This record gives sequence, C-alpha cells and structure tokens, in this order.
Amino acid sequence: RAAQPGRAALHARRAARALARLAAAQPGRDAELKRLMAAFADVYVLLHTHAAYFTPAPEALRRAQ
Repeated sequence: RAAQPGRAALHARRAARALARLAAAQPGRDAELKRLMAAFADVYVLLHTHAAYFTPAPEALRRAQ
C-alpha cells in the first residue's frame, strides 16, 4: 500500500532534517561535505514529495493495474 502524499512528504522532511543534523554534527570543517549532504536532503524531499511528477508515464501505469 502506497503512503498518502501528505504522509510521504512528512517522512521526507523528517529524513531531510535528520540528514541536516548529521551534516552539522560532522567533526572538522568540511564545508563541501555539508553542502553535499544538504543538497541530497533537498533532492530527497523533492523526489518523495512530488514522486508522481517524476514517474515516466503515470497514465500508462494506471492502465496496467
């Protein structure tokens, strides 16, 4: 069973916040690593929040079910 869109977005935001906290907790001053992890968190949220937009052909998938 697929998660509801609002619930999926909530999980994506929680995961992004967890990644941001992980990046902030990294020892040293590797700013590039922190920027990379923040960018990954942003992409993760976009993909999970707008998953239907990134599906190649949603109407074909609906017909196949």
